[in-house]
Amino acid sequence: MKIYGETISPEVPYKTLLLSMNDTAAQVVRETLDKYGLEKEDAHHYCLIEVTNKLVFSAAQGELVLEQSTFILETVTVTNSSFLMYFYLHFVALF
Repeated sequence: MKIYGETISPEVPYKTLLLSMNDTAAQVVRETLDKYGLEKEDAHHYCLIEVTNKLVFSAAQGELVLEQSTFILETVTVTNSSFLMYFYLHFVALF
C-alpha cells in the first residue's frame, strides 16, 4: 500500500508498505517513519489520514483521521468500489 508523506519529504512523495490484516494505524505510522529515515521521531506526533474520492462525476472528498488501533486493511475492504481511497501521514503539533 502507498502511504503518502510528501509533507515529511517533498522529494519522496510516498512509501510503499506490505501490510497484513493485523496491521494497525499506529504500526503503519511507525513503519512509514522508519522508511523515511525518521526512526527517532516520536510516532505519537503523527497520524494516518484516510482520504476517499468519489470516482463518478464528483469532486466530493472526505478525510478521516484514523484511530491508532484501526486495522488498516479492514477499512480498505469495506469501502465501496465507486470510491478511490488513499492514506497519508500527517504531522500533528502537540501543544
